Amino acid sequence: MRKLALLAVLAFPLFAGNPFSYVWVRNNRQTISMHHMNMDRAIELRDRLGTNFIWFRLGGTEYLTRDAVTLGAIDRLWEPYRASDPEYDQLMARLRPLEKKETALDREHDALEDQEEHADRTRLHDLERQLKDVQRQLRALEDEERRLDNERDAIERDVERRMVPLLEDAVRRGVAKKM
Repeated sequence: MRKLALLAVLAFPLFAGNPFSYVWVRNNRQTISMHHMNMDRAIELRDRLGTNFIWFRLGGTEYLTRDAVTLGAIDRLWEPYRASDPEYDQLMARLRPLEKKETALDREHDALEDQEEHADRTRLHDLERQLKDVQRQLRALEDEERRLDNERDAIERDVERRMVPLLEDAVRRGVAKKM
């Protein structure tokens, strides 16, 4: 079981001149969403602040809100991203066994090759055939993974772009407090 499920880690600011970063901890301590944030800092905030909050930095100022309206609106923004979770999970469930099989076949192949003149050539050829088949299947799944990652990245960028006005509004309404 995962200790932390990371929904978002991006390496670039959304708006030039208006650096935006956040740590959002929902109903449990195991899900942290973040943007433009060091994981150690995100965990430190979670450990210090608990659950059901969003800490964010806009224009160099840090804020914290636990406002249910703001958090609910942010949660709703992420619904399209979460809707792709089952497809992503199914893809990973198909990919992992093939990766393990490839590793096992590689090990056996390498061990046989190390035997040089005593190697079972028939078994080596069989392993090479199996490896090619597994690698072909992996390439297809990796292409699917890239496609899905690109779709999820686009959703994530859109959600985070749409979060900024919600957080600015929380500051204006006084429900986001300076840290």
